[in-house]
Amino acid sequence: MISDPEHREVQALQDTAALAGKRVLEIGCGDGRLTRQYSADVRRVTGVDIDAAELRTARAGAWEASIQRTDFALASATGLPFQRSSFEVALYSWSF
Repeated sequence: MISDPEHREVQALQDTAALAGKRVLEIGCGDGRLTRQYSADVRRVTGVDIDAAELRTARAGAWEASIQRTDFALASATGLPFQRSSFEVALYSWSF
């Protein structure tokens, strides 16, 4: 099943923030479905989530799609393990 065949989610992201060539932090990346859709345009994307099983799925999906510019980390939005200025864009979408 393709969740966004018209790529409206990615278009909405690109309309909101310039992602091309940027270091992107995606908070609440889940299974990486959205991450995989825009990762070809960015310099590097790091997806974080609090669900280890979802991160395993995200890593596997990136590997299967031969996406080289992705990292995934187990982390909470309130306790990010990164230094300031590590990213140029932060995304927080579809998370609660």
